[in-house]
Amino acid sequence: MRAIATKLVAVIAALCMSATVADAQVTLFTRTKPLPETLPPATSRVDPAAISGDPLHCTAELQPTADAQKAFIARYVLEIQKLDDRNGYPATVVPSTSETLGLNLIYAKRAVDYTIQVRALGGNAAMLVPLWGCITILTGNSDKLRRLGLYFFPDRSKFAMFYSPRVGFYERRGV
Repeated sequence: MRAIATKLVAVIAALCMSATVADAQVTLFTRTKPLPETLPPATSRVDPAAISGDPLHCTAELQPTADAQKAFIARYVLEIQKLDDRNGYPATVVPSTSETLGLNLIYAKRAVDYTIQVRALGGNAAMLVPLWGCITILTGNSDKLRRLGLYFFPDRSKFAMFYSPRVGFYERRGV
């Protein structure tokens, strides 16, 4: 019975997302939900270290790296929060890179808060697999992201996702 369940999970995951990494097709186990129709209040904060996926997607092999990546992102978020003053968040914040975790974090100021682009170093999608597997990612098309005032880069990189303190991790899907 376990073998059938494992195959079923693999088929479902293959329908969710796949990417080519170093000439090999890699299936990425992701758990996605649509973005809300309205954003939570500006005072609402989502801790990146507290966001989790489920055991079917977050394997014992992925969990330690995903936890380290979420902690790395959480430290960057804390640095940004400390820079918030009576004038709001700063216009720029120095990007943060972890060669070990394969992540590059890029800050973008928004009207009320900020967004962090989480990119795989060198376009290596394999570096994002632990995060993709161990968090729930909210998704929306370009129109919905614009309507909600969420930031996204127009390059449609498959090797990046975004973090907003108001909604958590999200990706642009579709046009």
